[in-house]
Amino acid sequence: MGDSDQFSLVQALRSGDPDARDAAVSALQGSTITNDLAAQNLISLLENSDPELRNAAARALRGATITNDLAVQRLITLLENSDPDLRKAAAYALQGSTITNRQAAQRLIILLQISDPDLQKAAASALEGTTITDPLAAQTLAMVRGRL
Repeated sequence: MGDSDQFSLVQALRSGDPDARDAAVSALQGSTITNDLAAQNLISLLENSDPELRNAAARALRGATITNDLAVQRLITLLENSDPDLRKAAAYALQGSTITNRQAAQRLIILLQISDPDLQKAAASALEGTTITDPLAAQTLAMVRGRL
């Protein structure tokens, strides 16, 4: 799937047509989203006031791989949101992603160590299948996992 196709699919999520929205969700699920603008727009839909749009974005992100560092950082920020559904959607969206940014990785690791069990669970879910390429962050994660 090309970058322009990805952007078009994200735009289709905003469609009032449920069939078009469902087709876009199906096409995006499990894909690698390489278009930076598509990734940013898709993640911004998680905070939309329309519950149907939020749900469609969450379903589309489930199993997708986000390659854009800014998008990954935004998802990590959403793990700290007060809305538990938004935290869960962000955690599922992060699964299987590659985190190349040390600060983003460290932030996710810090969430594993805080006293809020819901945030710990969201961070742990996000880390399932996630690749952290920074050696220092990967080492820190191994130490933290050893203490949990």
